Amino acid sequence: MKSLEEAPAHSSAVCAGGEGFDAPDAASASPPQVRPEAAVVPASGVPLVITMMDTFSLLVDSVTLTDKMVASATAIRAEQIEAACRWKSGMLAAERDSAPSGLPHGWDADVRSRRELSTELACALCIPERTAERLIAESCALVNDFPETMLALREGRVSYRHAQALLEQAWSLPEGSWAEFERHLIPYAERLTVSKFTSKARIKRELIHPESVAARRASAVSQRDVTLTPAEDGMAWLTQYQPAEVAVAAYNRIDDIARRLKDAGDPRTLAQVRADVAADLAIDGDMCAASSASGGAAAHAAGGAPDLGADGMQADSTPFGHGIRAQVFVTVPALTLLGHADEPALLKGYGPISPEVATKLTASAPGFHRVLTDPITGMVLSVGRKSYKPPAFLKRLRRLIDATCRFPGCNKRAESCDIDHTVAWEHGGETTLNNLACMCPGHHNVKHHTRWAVENLDDARMKWTSPAGKVFFTEPSVRVRPANPGRHGATPIEAVSDASAGDGEEEMPF
Repeated sequence: MKSLEEAPAHSSAVCAGGEGFDAPDAASASPPQVRPEAAVVPASGVPLVITMMDTFSLLVDSVTLTDKMVASATAIRAEQIEAACRWKSGMLAAERDSAPSGLPHGWDADVRSRRELSTELACALCIPERTAERLIAESCALVNDFPETMLALREGRVSYRHAQALLEQAWSLPEGSWAEFERHLIPYAERLTVSKFTSKARIKRELIHPESVAARRASAVSQRDVTLTPAEDGMAWLTQYQPAEVAVAAYNRIDDIARRLKDAGDPRTLAQVRADVAADLAIDGDMCAASSASGGAAAHAAGGAPDLGADGMQADSTPFGHGIRAQVFVTVPALTLLGHADEPALLKGYGPISPEVATKLTASAPGFHRVLTDPITGMVLSVGRKSYKPPAFLKRLRRLIDATCRFPGCNKRAESCDIDHTVAWEHGGETTLNNLACMCPGHHNVKHHTRWAVENLDDARMKWTSPAGKVFFTEPSVRVRPANPGRHGATPIEAVSDASAGDGEEEMPF
């Protein structure tokens, strides 16, 4: 058996099988394989811990090499995406004369070509279309405008995240300064974390940017936004993008109130108090000062502690507080609402929530809509109409079922979507529930002005066929399942809590 003494330290180890393991290098075609579970046989006189450390060092080298390979693969991907862009441009030139012109909403052959490319990649890679558009822009920039970054990426000297950070800062600079900017920053990208490198790139950008800070701020302020991101276990992230002074002022107010409550003896952690204060301010506009019974933060300031149930909600209060009432839409199985079953309810814009939370939400709902389902298939019953425009209740029902745009990968909320006829009205399509779908304005145009094709399937899925012939399926967000008629005398009904009930719209005819 080969002895460890015959090999230089940190370059090879001998496993139980007697096979040597060579240290990886950048020229390796694939990372070496190590069996850490195998018994290491040390050479005579070599402490076991040193032998194990040799193998551990090789494992770290293997991980490093694999990471370089990942970076190199992203460079190859960028080259392929850029090639697809050039090919699509060639297709556009070849078919420009035959492409339709004068399309509404600013669509022309160039827009159609660009959207076909972005939607094709988005669906193929299972990423949002906005992410695909950014990936296309990054790939074309790396191949055509940032050769040193592309070379470093191909050689595995920087990661794709480092390349993205460099592009993010460079794009706001005049094109003539990109080469100097790139040359200065690549050495830092090779040795700094992404966070530290981004800070370094931002400083360099500020030093050489010809535009004033005031002008750049005005542009950035126009991008302010609030986003909701569902998380696990009935939780979600609510994120604001604000001018720095607004964000700092808001955080300082939340933190100041939270610390005063902690000083008054509040048993919650500081992080929990901050979260509860922020929620009180956002939902109510105040600190629920009406009474200590509200369970609001003002009650805690007086020395009281919130009476929280197992679900994290205040047991003696409504979930909406005392300010402006937030709109919450929740679909609850009737038996769950009556306490005869424990099937989860669905909170619109989030997903499944516990029966306890759903019951508390529906307790304060001003009204309900009943949704009848087919007892065999569980599908919501279709309501045919002779007019092109769907009635208010049918639009509301379609939005409830879809929750988001039905184009593959799109998460635009149904409230901001058009109600589209899958089979167009002018082609004989009917205004029925199963011929309607929520489509955001952008993908509504994609459906009508590109070579994407769509059809409704009998199981409520939609089948989308891309211009390249790839097939994708989308499903409704809510599938209404039939209750078991033999259980507690159940009927196939779901109760839908709708905080906008009684708003003057046409009522459900069920």
